[in-house]
Amino acid sequence: MLRMRDRSFAIIGDKTVFWLAAILAIGGLFCTFDAGYANSIREGGSLVSTEVRKQFALLLLSAFIYLVIVRSSWTRLQAISKWLFAALFIMCILVFIPPLGHQERQAWRWLDFRVGYLQPGELMKPVMILFAASVLMRKPVQFGRVWRDWPEWMDARFVPFVRAIFPWVLIGTVVFLIERQPDMGTASCVAMCAYGVLLFGGVRARVLIGLAIVGLLMFYLLAHSKDYRAERMLRNADRWSQEGVATFGYQPAESEKAQAVGGLTGVGIGRGHAKHVLPAATTDYAFTTIAEEFGLMGSLIAIALIAGLSLRLIVLSTRAPNRWCRMVIGGVGWWIGSQAVINLLMVGALLPSVGIPLPFISYGGSSLLALAIGLGAAQTCVNRLSSLEDRGAADRNWRRYGRTRLTRT
Repeated sequence: MLRMRDRSFAIIGDKTVFWLAAILAIGGLFCTFDAGYANSIREGGSLVSTEVRKQFALLLLSAFIYLVIVRSSWTRLQAISKWLFAALFIMCILVFIPPLGHQERQAWRWLDFRVGYLQPGELMKPVMILFAASVLMRKPVQFGRVWRDWPEWMDARFVPFVRAIFPWVLIGTVVFLIERQPDMGTASCVAMCAYGVLLFGGVRARVLIGLAIVGLLMFYLLAHSKDYRAERMLRNADRWSQEGVATFGYQPAESEKAQAVGGLTGVGIGRGHAKHVLPAATTDYAFTTIAEEFGLMGSLIAIALIAGLSLRLIVLSTRAPNRWCRMVIGGVGWWIGSQAVINLLMVGALLPSVGIPLPFISYGGSSLLALAIGLGAAQTCVNRLSSLEDRGAADRNWRRYGRTRLTRT
């Protein structure tokens, strides 16, 4: 009986996480259809746009990848995390090399595989969580305290220091490569994934505070390294000016207007106007259509589903069977929650357009695949927790209802 229950958990694990993710994925497919059919008809296509077909096919592929990962063990995921990181590290370099790298709107973010495009930066988010968690699981480097000459200093101090810091240099290099594509939004999310692992890895508070300050400083410097970034950041408050509405503030202003029109209950399914004028209606600003057509009530339901998934993962991380699983489960919950918050702040015009999709809701095959990898890894760890709890319950029942043991007396 215990084996049968373990086998069922190997498929769905924690039911709350599974059903929340399934509802969000199906809802995201509907949002892609609702926000994309207008542009499809205007361009001479059918009611079911090409984006919906691609999203549906990639949703099936993501579900398959999720099930494959859930069937594996957490030790295997920990072992292959460095190879996944190395593969995506190389891909982040290959995006700059044509014809494999694909350029769109002066950005090199995709790999062209003929049958479709892949964005390595999106896949790096869950892989970064797995890799950073594996790095933190390594034994602390022992530095020698006494040395007499240069060779002894190299062996006792320099070499151990390089071994300890080298993985984090690689992590910083990946963030830099993604930022140079240029894709500052994805680079910030990848950095936040690594920070989330540190947050759930038991790192000292002063180290976390110091890294947060350094991260904010780097974000400020990179935001002002390019003129268009600085203009978006500094002039976001002027988006409703005549110049702003016509240029840099067009999408935030239209998004705000659509949410105001939506009111409490919305204008009705299919009756939204923002999806006809927003260039990123199915991607970065997919939530705008929800707010306009379903109003505040529909928006709160969508936010509650995403928040529920994120918080459920964070709660499960406190019951993780080991430290690596705690960092992975908590890191995935932190990633989904923080990315959703940034997207919602962007849609609400409190932040300028930074190109961060809303998990599950925004169109994007690479984003779906990344979520499948992250949730699959977290579910594998949750399955381990469920298996241990079932085994403990079975052991307690055996002791309670088993045969009476003869004492030595």
